[in-house]
Amino acid sequence: MSEEEQFAKGFVAGYEAGLREAYDQMISLATKKCYTSTELLLVVKNQRVCVPERVLLQKRKVLKETGIDLITDRMAVNVEIEEGVAPGSTLFVKEQAPSLIFRIFNDVVLSGSKGLCVSRTPPQKLKAKIPPGCEFLWLSKYESQDEAMKEYSVQPNDLIKFYTSIKRFMTANKDTKTVIMMDGINTLVSNNDFNGVLKTIQKLKDDVFVYKSVLIISADPFSMLPNEVRQIENEMQNVYDAKAVAAMR
Repeated sequence: MSEEEQFAKGFVAGYEAGLREAYDQMISLATKKCYTSTELLLVVKNQRVCVPERVLLQKRKVLKETGIDLITDRMAVNVEIEEGVAPGSTLFVKEQAPSLIFRIFNDVVLSGSKGLCVSRTPPQKLKAKIPPGCEFLWLSKYESQDEAMKEYSVQPNDLIKFYTSIKRFMTANKDTKTVIMMDGINTLVSNNDFNGVLKTIQKLKDDVFVYKSVLIISADPFSMLPNEVRQIENEMQNVYDAKAVAAMR
């Protein structure tokens, strides 16, 4: 059997195995759990976004068993597919502390996108966590007297400045691939009416679609009401549960 035939047969076998596993999981979820249609949709969305981590586990297995390294063969163009962050998409990372969101954001920036990081992390520490050249917005109650710092900071209760600063970044870079990450959702919720925060996310979601940008947000789901978490999940195209990913490792 030629190498081409072996590759073709292996590809088809892997494709079939993947389809069978996906359908088996959906059947299991639909029959063993009392999910509503909305809850089932959210679970399936989360499983889909976890695909990159499961693929990585398989690559590690291949490396261990055969010595073939597929892990380092990570082309920048594949980042969009692997992380669910194609242009115009939105991603909600559920985690107690911002960690995975930085990994995903950095991956997208290093693949060629211009980044804006909206974070509770102070600027000096933040610069060490993101690639050089990224713009940032510090979400803080600190009232700086430095005019330059005022431009790069926003009060958590000022949703208008928060929104317009992000919208300005997208419009200023409309001819460039962009990605925006926000790790201060819990802070926004604790300093504003939740409906106001949700409407801001909805407007940003529409802008991201129009400008073909990418929006990645993270929040600690345990510090919010379950209904609030569900409403954010419903607005976002992809949902990434950090606990589910960690459990697979």
